[in-house]
Formats: sequence, structure tokens, C-alpha cells
Amino acid sequence: MPAVLPAVLVEKLQDAMPAASVSTGDPMEARIPRLGNARIYLRTVTHVKTTKRPEDEYKMQLMRRGQGRRRGHLTVSGRPTFLLGYAPDFSVFVGWEARRHATFGFSATVQIKEATLEEARRTGWAVERARNDEVRVAFNPANLFHYLELTIQADRVRKSGVFREAFFVFHTPNQRPASMPKNKTDVQAELNKVRGERLVRRIERDRKFSGEINKQFGFACAICGTQLKIVDGAHIIPVNVQGSTDRIWNGLALCPNHHRLFDTFAFTIAPDLTIKLQMQTIERLQKSKRNGGVKAALIKFGDQRLRPPSFFQRDRMLTRKMQDALRWHAKYSGHRLEAAGV
Repeated sequence: MPAVLPAVLVEKLQDAMPAASVSTGDPMEARIPRLGNARIYLRTVTHVKTTKRPEDEYKMQLMRRGQGRRRGHLTVSGRPTFLLGYAPDFSVFVGWEARRHATFGFSATVQIKEATLEEARRTGWAVERARNDEVRVAFNPANLFHYLELTIQADRVRKSGVFREAFFVFHTPNQRPASMPKNKTDVQAELNKVRGERLVRRIERDRKFSGEINKQFGFACAICGTQLKIVDGAHIIPVNVQGSTDRIWNGLALCPNHHRLFDTFAFTIAPDLTIKLQMQTIERLQKSKRNGGVKAALIKFGDQRLRPPSFFQRDRMLTRKMQDALRWHAKYSGHRLEAAGV
């Protein structure tokens, strides 16, 4: 996947925080309501293609313009500073600890596991801690402000290692916060407990949610009609995003291919259930020569109407709530439905 252009990265930030003022540059200067002035370093996150790193890692290069083969520097003092990446393969942001990378060598990179990006794509929020104790967080664009706010709090008291990891896990959006033990051993035990309990709940919720959503869509993908007992219940607003719910109005029955494409904003759906393609995503796939099947899986469905759930138009309240959820998805996909008069 080729690097996303700087102007597009600024646009992604602006879409995620409409009330903020973001300038171009490296770093980007941002004025964020409730948080104040901030400094943001933002790059594209791409797949690692080297035998020196694990195959399941994605990376972001730290090199700055004009650095050449010299050591590079990030300015991290004076005001809140964030080291962010945008992963177009997953349509999520990633945050690293900026202070750890204030100085770096030529062609230095930071990494994140593919599984963490995948979890963030599905649920909206995922946290990992590396062997060097750095904490990385991947999140849906709708959770950008939440991440920035938590980072400021964590940096202010110098949280690091397992305490920092637990802080971000315990404050997962749309989840009940957990209390932070003072002892390191107790923190690790509580962290393991919280992760385990949430995983069990999520598996049970996904099973129940998929069953309810499949009933509404006749056990077939709302896009292509595939059945074969492989159809998922896809959340329109992801689980770990404020406003998400397991109510039937927040779900679509999608085959695995269209579920992934929907989560990564390759297409969105207008309130009248018209399928709207995100051409920027398709163009990036074409440039990276990974667009095999794009006509069959995407382009042929553009501007067609989604197969409606059984409640649509029959229940005005559920219909209205589903339409609001679809507007939410369109907003964070960067698709300007309003400009199209929808």
C-alpha cells in the first residue's frame, strides 16, 4: 500500500475532529477544543516487507523531510505531542509514545502487530505493549479525541509499561472503566482478568448479535446475497465507539468480504440504503496492485440499493435510528453524502 499523501492525512485528522483546526506540515499544528494547542507527527502505516522483522508486523517510518542520513529528532516539549500513524489497510489510527522517539537514526521505524490493527478495525479500540514496554494503541477515527485526551493524562503522570497499558485498556471507549491497582503485580493480574472477561463477553455478544441481525436480513449478505452460513452481523458503529449498541438498528448482515470492506470504509451506505463506493480506497488498492476482484466485490454494487432489513420502513423509530448510524459511518469514511444531496 503506497503512502497516503500528507494532504489526505490532514483530511483524515480533520474528519475525525471536525471542531479542531489542523495545519499542514511536519509536525502538524492543531488547536483542539478542550485540549488546547498540540503538535502531531503523522505518517502512513504500511506492511513490513523485510526478513528482519516478523511477517505479522506493520511499520511507520519516522524519517523527516530533509533529514538525509543524519539522526532525526521529534520536538516533544512545550505542549502535548502525539506520534500518530494512519493504517489505510484497516482505516484506523495508531498512537505511539512520542517521547520514546525524540531522537532516532536514519530510516528508523516504529511497529505494531497486525492483530492489533485487526482488532481495532473490528471493535474500534485495541492496545498492545511491546517487549521494550512501549504501549501502542490502534483506534477508529471516532476515538481519536479519546486517545489524545488519555495520552495527555498518561504523559502528565509519566505512566509507562504495564501501568500505561492498563490505563488505556481500562479506559476503552464504551466500556465500564476498571480501577487501577497500585502494585505492579496486581495491575498485571487485573489487566489479564479484564482482557479475559471482555473477550468472553464479546464472543457471546457477537454470537447473539449475528443471530439477531441475520434474522432481519434473511440469513443473506445485504450486499451480494451470499448465504452459506458464513454471514456475520456487522456493527455499523463499532463496539468500542460511543453510541454503539447491539440493537438490531446498528447491524448489517454481511459476508466476510463485505464485512471487511465495510469496516475499512471501502464503501458506505446512504440513509436510503444506496451503496456508495469510497473511490479513494479503491484508487489506493489499484496503485498498490492489490485490486484483484474489485469489480466483482465492489464496483458492480456501486449506487445499488442494499437489501433492507425486515424492519426498514415498517418501524419508523428503528428505521430512523439505523439511518442515523449510517450517517455516522459515512462521516468517518470521509464520504460526503450531504454533498451528494442524500
